Amino acid sequence: MKLKSTVIILLLSFFFFVTKEVRAQLDSVNNAYYFDDDEGYLKNILKLNLTGPLVGDISVHFERKITDFFTVEIGTGLVIPNGALLRNYKPFEKEVENGYSLSLATRFYLRNDAPEGLFYGLMAIERNYTSQEMDIKWSQFEFIVGGQFEIRNRLILDCFFGMGAEFAQATGTDISDDLDTEASNPVLRFAVNLGYIL
Repeated sequence: MKLKSTVIILLLSFFFFVTKEVRAQLDSVNNAYYFDDDEGYLKNILKLNLTGPLVGDISVHFERKITDFFTVEIGTGLVIPNGALLRNYKPFEKEVENGYSLSLATRFYLRNDAPEGLFYGLMAIERNYTSQEMDIKWSQFEFIVGGQFEIRNRLILDCFFGMGAEFAQATGTDISDDLDTEASNPVLRFAVNLGYIL
């Protein structure tokens, strides 16, 4: 898919340009945490996506601090297409069945206080489910901007905006010659996660 490759390349180029500029401006910023805790604090966070059920994706995420400004997050979930309130999971006009989702995100924190404060990064989500003997892969690629803060003892609120593109592709035996097996759309969304520091 040429469009898919183009979007990924543009997102990566924009991401690395922003990273270079922001890191250059933050070289003189003090490495200070909002919360003065021991060095082992805030290393791992387990999160529940509160807005995911609106789009039929019930998912949990695990964020790991790598450096003072960089974290990696992985996630997995259950895709319930027919239960989505704000998402049409029928790009090929077929009845769909439940599936699963996987996600990977990188985050760069602006004040060198990961995983707290303002951040930006890249996120990829893949949802797989079936539809009348068709296997459907729904991929999403985003540039994300948001903030993550401790609101109570060990309780984290994580909010961000995502913008990018999504692509659906169908494979299988139940595909007629006149059916378009690919679909794409722009993405603009807001997500809220509730997390707990492990």
